[in-house]
Amino acid sequence: VGFKMNIAIRVISILGAVITLFLVYSNIFLPDKCPLFLKIPACYLVEIAFLFVFASTFVKEHKKRLFLIGYYIGIVNGVWFSYNQTIGNKICPTYFGIPLCYVSLFTFVVLLVLKRREYKEK
Repeated sequence: VGFKMNIAIRVISILGAVITLFLVYSNIFLPDKCPLFLKIPACYLVEIAFLFVFASTFVKEHKKRLFLIGYYIGIVNGVWFSYNQTIGNKICPTYFGIPLCYVSLFTFVVLLVLKRREYKEK
């Protein structure tokens, strides 16, 4: 079952990276598309986060470290922008009327749950 969790993490993280890549691409041509976090467009950080999580599914050495680096980058961005979106301070990019910071936060929570389950079943 640990193998299944690893596959689920791999699929979710690569889908997240591909979807976020569209935001990165959009932000190149519309620089205000992604809000800034420490003067860096948040979508760039989320892209990096998904890539770290994805990379962690392929390696044995430093697997946990790679996952945690990606997870913490993603969850901090998700919490920060979701909070600010909720109180009206920041505007997250939206698709179909859904702020993507909420989607990102939810996705990184799901990734953590899957990772914890993977470790419990080993």
